[in-house]
Amino acid sequence: MTGVDIFKLFFSWCVVEIHWSAMTRFVYPSEIEWLINNAVPFFFVASGYLLSRKMGRQPQPTELRQCSLKSFKLFLLWIIIYIPLDATKFIFDGFGLRNSVSCVITLILSGEGIYSWPMWYVYSLAISLLIMSLASKYRYGFVVLFLLMCGINLAQFYHKIPIYALELISSRALGGTHFILAGWLMPRLVGGVKTALVGFGLVLASYLSYIHQLPFWTLIGGVGFFYVASSLSVLKFNSTYIRKTSVWIYYLHMYIVVGMSKLFIAHLFELSNTQMNLITLLCVTSVGALLSIMQSRRLNRLLG
Repeated sequence: MTGVDIFKLFFSWCVVEIHWSAMTRFVYPSEIEWLINNAVPFFFVASGYLLSRKMGRQPQPTELRQCSLKSFKLFLLWIIIYIPLDATKFIFDGFGLRNSVSCVITLILSGEGIYSWPMWYVYSLAISLLIMSLASKYRYGFVVLFLLMCGINLAQFYHKIPIYALELISSRALGGTHFILAGWLMPRLVGGVKTALVGFGLVLASYLSYIHQLPFWTLIGGVGFFYVASSLSVLKFNSTYIRKTSVWIYYLHMYIVVGMSKLFIAHLFELSNTQMNLITLLCVTSVGALLSIMQSRRLNRLLG
């Protein structure tokens, strides 16, 4: 799906922008905030849709468990890869024992380490697939699970989950489940103008929901953008390189974002936030593209 691969590249850049903003405390206009925060929902919806095409509407529980195990292994591998970057927090910022314990607990509950922020997507994917393996035993199990997760998301949106640990679990470990199920339950898309119009309608609905502070705007946006991406079926070329580049950008970008943001905060260059941001984005993309070119079987394991 060439259109989906192109959108994956675009939204991988959006994730870089989310984390650059967090590291440098840069505030984007509301329209940009809305756009970039649809990135991970799009990835979840795409994962659900593509896995559904691969496994079928009613997969065997063993298939889902195997896929979940594969995602858990990928998550652990990348957590190990991020250990050197996380260690810089202890070396330069004097992280104490109490903060270290807190980080371990957060990692278990949410899938996010000190700087391994992108990994919560893989963690949530693994947990969601494991839960789905239980729901798949029942005819309408996925539908019921989707409605349940939407209810939890609604409670979180209106701050009705009083315990911080539970809120962390619902927003991260379980944060991708309803997106994945939305993609899984989505009808088969054939592309074309009709699919594009539905997608643009949903994207507009997402933006209006965001402006008026209504729930589910990321769910509507993630599905909408996936519809728009799927409508680009007229594009007929091999997009494997684009897809691999986007995955490398997503998984590895925090190494570059953390380093460049530290240089920016230290005022080592007379550059504006926007200029440093663009340089960072260029560096991340170049590294991702280079790794895609150099990719071997051993490197393939890092992408899942």
